[in-house]
Amino acid sequence: MKRALVYIGLLALFGAVAAQASPIDCASLTTLNQLIAANAGGGCYSQDKIFSNFDYSGAGSLTNPASTVRLTLVFQPGPGNQDVHGWSFNPTTAWGASFTLAYDVTVCTSVAQGCVQPSIGGAINGSLDQMNTGRTPNGTVMTDTQSVGNMTLFGTSVLNETAQLNFSPVLSVHTSSTSTFSGGSLMSSYEQDFFETSLPEPATYFMLAGGLMLLGLASKRFKKA
Repeated sequence: MKRALVYIGLLALFGAVAAQASPIDCASLTTLNQLIAANAGGGCYSQDKIFSNFDYSGAGSLTNPASTVRLTLVFQPGPGNQDVHGWSFNPTTAWGASFTLAYDVTVCTSVAQGCVQPSIGGAINGSLDQMNTGRTPNGTVMTDTQSVGNMTLFGTSVLNETAQLNFSPVLSVHTSSTSTFSGGSLMSSYEQDFFETSLPEPATYFMLAGGLMLLGLASKRFKKA
């Protein structure tokens, strides 16, 4: 009886592990509804970034369903860990009704989180938003409320359709962008990019501290001499 219970317990454990989903490759996704569906497995990964918890709501999500919003994964390699990751969202027909698009981007530091290329000492230290209205000036406004700060884009000019936010390095950012339209204004695409910076590893700190100590001792000996 006890042996049977052990077997049952092991089967339940292995079944739970097998049923546990994991993030998928972001490059395999082509529409916003696929990103939203990936929430069930913890989102998707792009190198050392994990995108998750996607939410798309408002009148604009009804006139332009998530299945009709196409995706382009943004990836620009930089030196070390200084890469750029993000998304370009392109509806089949231009947005003309208000909507909110929200999600999280997290630096993956362990394979256990679901990425295949964990970061070594990296963090997010900036973001950039850009919308394309197709014509300026117009009444399109996009307000991006992030966990690290806020940005607002206006359709008054091409310059005002782009905004950048710099902040202290963090491992995760939540972004929630809400659009408003007036006077028949439209928006044909919206892009969000996140910048990564390299942070010194613990060994680097120890080496730096050791070097400063040696310099201090050398300075004291020089003064005594």
